Amino acid sequence: MTTRNPDREIRPLRRALRGVLLAAAMPLLVAACGSDEAQMAVKHYGNYTVAIETRPSPIEAGVDEVVVVITGTRHRPLWDALVRLRALPNANWVQAIEDGHTGVYRRAVDFGVPTPTGPLHVEIEENGKATEIDFPLALIDKNTPES
Repeated sequence: MTTRNPDREIRPLRRALRGVLLAAAMPLLVAACGSDEAQMAVKHYGNYTVAIETRPSPIEAGVDEVVVVITGTRHRPLWDALVRLRALPNANWVQAIEDGHTGVYRRAVDFGVPTPTGPLHVEIEENGKATEIDFPLALIDKNTPES
């Protein structure tokens, strides 16, 4: 009497399933490598690392979303700070909203007319002490025709 080996029957099915999953995931992997991915600018102050992400990236003239990520020692989030942003030197500071104890702060910021040398000003206030950090950003106005 011959005994059936169930493992021998399952192996071809596993290979076929693996091939189908790889074929289905390939377009996602290729799309993830596109040029629309966010760019992070990183600076350090004290014991903290501050990373800035803009959406869209690169920044367009007008109002864009700015995401500020602040981490401390051992990559722990700084969640109890006040974060204020402005892109234009004469503009009022706007306070970023923190995403619940994660160290991630978000805000829409008006970048106005493109100024290639103008930085994004980030003010971080913790325990009554404020620190300003400037992040240089290249602005692209898509409304201006290319010559």
